[in-house]
Amino acid sequence: MRALLAEVRLAQERASRGEPAHYAELIVRLMRVAFARNAVVEERIARERETSVEELRRLREDITASAIEAAAPWRRTRLRADLDARFTAARFPFRHDRHVPALIVRGSAGDAGLDPTFRSDAPWPTELKRALVERGYALTDEALARSELKTSHDTAQQ
Repeated sequence: MRALLAEVRLAQERASRGEPAHYAELIVRLMRVAFARNAVVEERIARERETSVEELRRLREDITASAIEAAAPWRRTRLRADLDARFTAARFPFRHDRHVPALIVRGSAGDAGLDPTFRSDAPWPTELKRALVERGYALTDEALARSELKTSHDTAQQ
């Protein structure tokens, strides 16, 4: 009994310092950190891939245009075909035959989410679940609208 009471006191002290009171809470906090870190890494990889695809497209166009311009007129058709074949055959760790822009939607569950720490087995009402799904749709629609505005603005500048 003394050991149990000592553990409860230690848990209370940890909680008062803002630390996880129990091992299960510690694991939940570590999982949150891991998910947040993985999201940052995935976003960075998506941006890098998008930049790489776009830069490869621009490089292909620039090299092809420069080579065609410098070539004798009777060689241009064959040179364009050779360059297109070489760029098409190039192997990269990402798909480079078309540009698919990344769309990152940031959001949180807000008040509709469940507290991931210790709780009773209270049911999660269907209305809250639906509200959370609707919130996700709304955030995605907003991100798509911003993306389309940016794309149309960038296209207009070119």
